[in-house]
Amino acid sequence: MTNFINVGVKRTDNGEPITNKKLLKALVKEDPYFVTAYPTSNMGTQFSGPLNKLPMGNNLVVTGPDPYTDRRWHANIIRTVRDEVRVS
Repeated sequence: MTNFINVGVKRTDNGEPITNKKLLKALVKEDPYFVTAYPTSNMGTQFSGPLNKLPMGNNLVVTGPDPYTDRRWHANIIRTVRDEVRVS
């Protein structure tokens, strides 16, 4: 069963928000550790931490660059069976 989790994302190194989906994809491709997810809902399943710690079976639904005030882009992040983190 897949859990859909609403999150925001920021850079792990400096805590700044990720400004666009292209940058998110580049950071995840380089190393999922460079992106940290934080929950935006207090209901249901939650995930917080670097994407390299994302358990299988979870689908992160991202709104950015700020899920509360600036929703210019959306993305889905999953961990595949091959232990890869993918952004679509």
